[in-house]
Amino acid sequence: MARINLKKIIQRDQEMSTILQQLIAQSGEVIAIADEKGKWLIGTTPEKEMPFQIIEFEGRTVGKIYGNEGVKPIADLIQALVNREQERKKLGKEVLDLYREVNLMYNFAQKLGETIDQVGIAQLTLEETNNLISATGGMVALSQDRNHPIDLIAAFGSIVDQDDLYNQLIDKEAAGIINDYKTVDGNIISILYAPLKGKHQSLGIILLSSDQGYNYTAADLKLLSTLSIQSAAAIESAQLYEKNLKEAKERETAIRILHEAASRFVPNEFIKSLGYDEITQVTLGDSVEKEVTVFFSDIRGYTSLSEKMTPSETFKFVNAFNNKMGPIILRNRGFINQYLGDGIMAIFPHSPSDALKAAVEMHQELQLYNISRQRKKRPEIRIGIGLHTGPLIMGITGDYQRMDATTISDTVNTAARIESLTKHYGVNILLTESCQSKIREEVADDFQLRYLGKAQVKGKNEAIKIYECYDGDLPEIVSAKNEYQTDFESALSDFHNQNFTQAVAALGQIVIKAPEDKTARLFFSKANEFMIQGVEKKWTGVEMMTVK
Repeated sequence: MARINLKKIIQRDQEMSTILQQLIAQSGEVIAIADEKGKWLIGTTPEKEMPFQIIEFEGRTVGKIYGNEGVKPIADLIQALVNREQERKKLGKEVLDLYREVNLMYNFAQKLGETIDQVGIAQLTLEETNNLISATGGMVALSQDRNHPIDLIAAFGSIVDQDDLYNQLIDKEAAGIINDYKTVDGNIISILYAPLKGKHQSLGIILLSSDQGYNYTAADLKLLSTLSIQSAAAIESAQLYEKNLKEAKERETAIRILHEAASRFVPNEFIKSLGYDEITQVTLGDSVEKEVTVFFSDIRGYTSLSEKMTPSETFKFVNAFNNKMGPIILRNRGFINQYLGDGIMAIFPHSPSDALKAAVEMHQELQLYNISRQRKKRPEIRIGIGLHTGPLIMGITGDYQRMDATTISDTVNTAARIESLTKHYGVNILLTESCQSKIREEVADDFQLRYLGKAQVKGKNEAIKIYECYDGDLPEIVSAKNEYQTDFESALSDFHNQNFTQAVAALGQIVIKAPEDKTARLFFSKANEFMIQGVEKKWTGVEMMTVK
């Protein structure tokens, strides 16, 4: 209850104090004013008993005005001053309450701004209401579907365990008070509730209860309604955020799945070479020119193999073979540009050493694969691999309805022709001089290579120096080629210098001791033929290939 000081009221306004003195003087009577404790404020103690009028504030005596007939206008004036003071204090209290409420809402809004999930917002709302409103229990429930009308997301203390009540209140448009609610066990409790209203629909309800005999007031209702408005806005924003986040994750997942699926058809390395991270970023006409090593492999005798199998068996065979060989290319920083049925075209953008290492590992893997095939009484598989390093354009061609990732370069054609030469020379791996020279610069003698001379493939005007890499041969063949490497180089030099007699003698020794060296047998046969029949004057030793 507010208190008032009559002395301060009278003395606060100097003009009013002067008016009182004048009124007392004009009355011609003895008039005295005392406060609630009997202390004289104006005048002196009357000599005899005098009548008086009481000055009240909120039903309580705060002073007395002693006097006869002239005392009434003075008492009325002082009572008016007291009433004005009462209004001033009441207004001050309302302003203070409003300030506290605004400050409360501001602090609550700041806390809500730091919370982005519905459960956190509900718990924060209950904590705030529990600090401001008397309650022994409380809850926040959100509306759900018909099968599950409410979803209790936050609670404290003892809450009313009656779904019928929640379902009834959750549809209410306005906040309310039930101070005489009877529970199923016969207890009378007080309930204070307010709806959580979104912009377009009801979100749920916030409810407080007290089983301590406390009756909720209009002030409590106003406070809870204010808190519920802010809480509802925050929950609706959280729901929208969670919805957008879920949709974003779903879009991200869909894009990732699409990207992963697309990357199986268009390699990521291809897309990155164009300067992009995702296939969805490429556009028609995008292209880039790079120096790369092009890799071609081919299964020997594939036609004969497939003739002995059904189409389904052929498909399974090719698929099983590619499943073994593809990862080797990827492991060595290459990417498969295209599967060609019985062949593979791959691109190694970083180093020709990567391509040659992959080629060697593929032959080593093939040796293990053939062991398992022999156990199953199946024919051995052999492959030839050709490598060539040079410029290549990778890009997106086609039209706006149908685009395709493609490579355009003479380097591709050359690599394919080099692979076809492996059949002619009877070797597993062939590489061109452009590839060999860069490998020598990078890794020196890490690979076992031997020069086979020059070859001019179909469609080319210039001859290309070619080299055999025999690291992927069977161990016994590698050992033999190493043993006779010097003799082979000398014999080949004699061959290209038209010293066919010396070449035949040296190559003959190699063929006798290493009959599995098909390349030595090829040059031995040619040297023997040229020794007997001779060659044309313009003969240069270049192997002329008239077929692909």
